[in-house]
Amino acid sequence: DWCYVYNFANPQNPIALSLPPGKGKELQQEMDSLIETLKRELPKAFESKDFEEKLHEVTERGRKEKEEIMARLASLAEEKGFSVKFSPAGVVVVPLIGGKVVAEEEILKNSYLRDLVESRRKEFEPLLKEYLRKLRQVDKEIQAKVAQLREEVARFVVDHYMDDMLEKYQDLDRVKEYLENVKGDLVKGAELFLQFPAAQDNPLLLLQLERSLAKYKVNVVVDNGGLTCAPVVYETHPTYANLFGRIGVRAELGVYVADFQQIVPGSIHRANGGYLVLKVPELFANLGVWRALKRALVHREISIQPLMDELGLPHPVTTLRPESIPLDVKVLLIGERLHYHLLMALDPEFEELFKVKADFDTQVDNTSQVRRDYRRLLDRLVERDGLLPLAPSGAAYLLEYTCRLAQDRRKLSLQMSKVVGILREANHWARGRGKDRIEAEDVEKALEEKVYRANLLEERLQELIQRDVIVVETRGKEVGQCNGLSVVDLVDYSFGRPHRITARAFAGEKGIVNIEREADLSGKIFNKAVLILSGYLGHQYGRGRPLSLSATLAFEQSYSVVEGDSASAAELMALLSAIAQVPLAQNLAVTGSVDQRGRIQSVGGINEKIEGFLHCCKVKGLTGDQGVIFPAANLEHLQLSHHVVKAVEEGRFHLYPVSQVDEAIALLTGMEPGERDEEGRFPPNTFHALVGAKLEEFRKAALKKKEEGDEEGGK
Repeated sequence: DWCYVYNFANPQNPIALSLPPGKGKELQQEMDSLIETLKRELPKAFESKDFEEKLHEVTERGRKEKEEIMARLASLAEEKGFSVKFSPAGVVVVPLIGGKVVAEEEILKNSYLRDLVESRRKEFEPLLKEYLRKLRQVDKEIQAKVAQLREEVARFVVDHYMDDMLEKYQDLDRVKEYLENVKGDLVKGAELFLQFPAAQDNPLLLLQLERSLAKYKVNVVVDNGGLTCAPVVYETHPTYANLFGRIGVRAELGVYVADFQQIVPGSIHRANGGYLVLKVPELFANLGVWRALKRALVHREISIQPLMDELGLPHPVTTLRPESIPLDVKVLLIGERLHYHLLMALDPEFEELFKVKADFDTQVDNTSQVRRDYRRLLDRLVERDGLLPLAPSGAAYLLEYTCRLAQDRRKLSLQMSKVVGILREANHWARGRGKDRIEAEDVEKALEEKVYRANLLEERLQELIQRDVIVVETRGKEVGQCNGLSVVDLVDYSFGRPHRITARAFAGEKGIVNIEREADLSGKIFNKAVLILSGYLGHQYGRGRPLSLSATLAFEQSYSVVEGDSASAAELMALLSAIAQVPLAQNLAVTGSVDQRGRIQSVGGINEKIEGFLHCCKVKGLTGDQGVIFPAANLEHLQLSHHVVKAVEEGRFHLYPVSQVDEAIALLTGMEPGERDEEGRFPPNTFHALVGAKLEEFRKAALKKKEEGDEEGGK
């Protein structure tokens, strides 16, 4: 526990006391009880018969001593020709002539009497001063003895009620020192307590007295009495004041004042000795917090000061400077990987202060044990939120959904906020059906409703495709045209959409012209994928002879930046079709990236792409022969919606996993791709043979044009 108490030597610097857990509240209560007890007992002690007798004895002894001194003074004065009279206003000295008092007017008229009285006065005044000094000394002694008596009585009462406290905290040196200071100040300030009986009918005086005694209170800023382990504090709103505490002020007689009771702790105080958890975005959203946190960790102490002081700005109110508290805390920063790398790169102190990195995965392996654990987790969430029990079918459907979130059948997603959201909505639909359990039907309904709320843009695009505003062919065959697939990511919803990819090829030396790049509508990865196509053409058809080709590639009706390499397989199909003048089936869409050796590589968003093309085929009309050619490497990533699975099972839609370009060629053209023989030639009437022959024509045409140009140049 940590407490702030009054500093009797320097009130502007409150003292921080450390106590065992739970002892801070005890000390606070004991001090409050002590003050309340002294309010009753000190007035009683000073009203007791014993005190009155001792006080009377002291004052009576002093009175007699003063009377003796005054009697001696009166006798001496008479011998010197004066009469001394004592009054509350002081001492009056009257001259005597013949033992009788003579009026001042008569003395002034008679020069002889005047000189006589003056000479006697000069002789008597030193004696008078000495006796008056003795009287004052006696008064001082009486006052000192009375003060001593009052102090003895106050000390007796205070000691009586504080000895147990001092003994209880004798092992805590600083607490014991504080209590000794309290005891001394209570003895000196006992007069305050004596005013309480008379102040009961005077609210203003009572309030002033209470404020005067407030310095004896204990401000418990950290109470760990209820903890059985180290504290763990998660600060969700880490403003400067919430994290490091603040010093409040109060208005008093038109002036703002602060004292140690206005010290309010921050979350770092509560986490001291344990763990403090902070989120990085919220941490940096608050001015001055990061720098103050680093300083506290470097110097291992907590200092409470206003934010304006932290920023070096003048403060309108004179504030306290509380004693710093030693800091022993483990700080856990929660953020994205980007936050970690930015801090590592931009803040040289970060690596020194935060040495341990814990990188949490958002997925777990889809094993039987993990599925059982996941089911138990779902049951606990159901119990926590007061939802209907989860039926086995409902749990299975939710686990399928987590596979979909992970984009991998071998993994389960840990994006629990999304899972819990579907679970709660499924509970709503189950209750609406009057069921006592959440079943697969309810989870499916929740997922459908979630899609419905987010897929307005997808519906509009499908409508445009249906009306042929956006042209997508799903029937017949076309030369140099292939259906590619992409994913539109709306943050809360992603969907696949088809693209009409076209290519044109002719004799020339320009190579493959990427129209998207020329129009600044392509990203770097997309451009790289197009360049890889040149590598494939050279590897497949350019062995032993140079290639002469001019070709264009375009995403038709694309008006935004295209990025990624997942359309490179479709681009290659369109390009080869344009070269060989062999039509491609439009009832199939292609997705996948291609390497220079013609291997089809995996892509992302495979589920959304397949579902997107099926939706397109539905609005254009399902024929039963439509489908998607996709990388075989993506088979383990398939987690398709149930309506896609049903369409495939019924033979109304088809999926073709491929691993080589030749497999896609065969599906799209119906021709044999062809393999090179020992002499490096393709068999006649195969697809590659047609492409090779056409490229040879392009080469000869280019060579002839060059020779004709050279002849014209020679002339």
